[in-house]
Amino acid sequence: MKNKFNDMVKSKADLQSELIDSEEEKLKVSKALIELQIENTKLQEIVANSSYDVNTKLMHAENDLLELNIKEERAAKAISEL
Repeated sequence: MKNKFNDMVKSKADLQSELIDSEEEKLKVSKALIELQIENTKLQEIVANSSYDVNTKLMHAENDLLELNIKEERAAKAISEL
């Protein structure tokens, strides 16, 4: 009877140890997932900022081109009027 009790106590202790190990592993996986999500968010922010910068530069270039075209047309009109 005493042996059976000791076996049950040992079995319970082993199960609790396994449960603790399992929970620790679960926490490690959760931490890794959160770190990946943070890194993903940072990368998305970098991409969004880069895209914004490229779009801004493109709009400025298009604006400069339009201004040059207008100046060219004005110069051509002034030349033709002379």
